[in-house]
Amino acid sequence: MTERKPGRPKGTRKEAYKGMSEKELTILFKETEKRKDRLAELCFKLCFHFALRVSELVAIRLDDVFIGKEKSDLSITIQGLKEGRKRTYQGTEIDSRLGEILRRWILRERRADPANPYLFPSPRFWDKALEAQTIKNKFKVYIRRTGLPSYYSIHSLRHSCAYHLIEKR
Repeated sequence: MTERKPGRPKGTRKEAYKGMSEKELTILFKETEKRKDRLAELCFKLCFHFALRVSELVAIRLDDVFIGKEKSDLSITIQGLKEGRKRTYQGTEIDSRLGEILRRWILRERRADPANPYLFPSPRFWDKALEAQTIKNKFKVYIRRTGLPSYYSIHSLRHSCAYHLIEKR
């Protein structure tokens, strides 16, 4: 355990890694499912399953997502903003629940101008993506609702993915 940072409430310490445990992830995802907040559920699960930065998440375009008729006919291409590499994930790598949420989001719940190229369109501007800060704020709200430690951020989902991959080795 590391020492307490100034500004952190007394008696709390930040874990050595910023990843969330399996139990904490379950609590977070169940809360988004319970509230039927598809945007939050989709964003949080994409960040966790693909170890995305929030900037990479909001930059996903509709033409980077392919949805076929079969459940396994699904692929998503993510442009890494920091390294600039493109990663493509096929349907077999995508959790079935996540695939269904993604399909429903694109086909029914994504309310935006058809000309908006982004998977997560801005509610205010017809040609822009949702701001990263909006998703960060939404994550903080869910952390407060679930009673999880306040030092977790949306980036913790990226660390959690890496931690769980290493743990399963």
